[in-house]
Amino acid sequence: MNSITIGVTGHRDIVITENLKDNIKGFFIGLKSKYIKLLSPLADGADRLVADIYLDVFRRLSSIWAVPYSHLIRKRIYGLFSDRGFQGLIS
Repeated sequence: MNSITIGVTGHRDIVITENLKDNIKGFFIGLKSKYIKLLSPLADGADRLVADIYLDVFRRLSSIWAVPYSHLIRKRIYGLFSDRGFQGLIS
């Protein structure tokens, strides 16, 4: 099976409108018949917005970590993340 990998990175401080969310969702729905993988650092802002919509459309989200996942390391490396939104994506 051929897959498409989409990489996302963007600004933290973005204006999120319903039109923007609808456009992103429409893009993913148009690709729903394909096997799509999303590559995102899951940072606040654009990264997490796209990941939330991807999860809504495809009902799956895989995460690859470059370091062992632990509370201490996550806080040190990803301390700028809003923890609540991040936890929601990885749970």
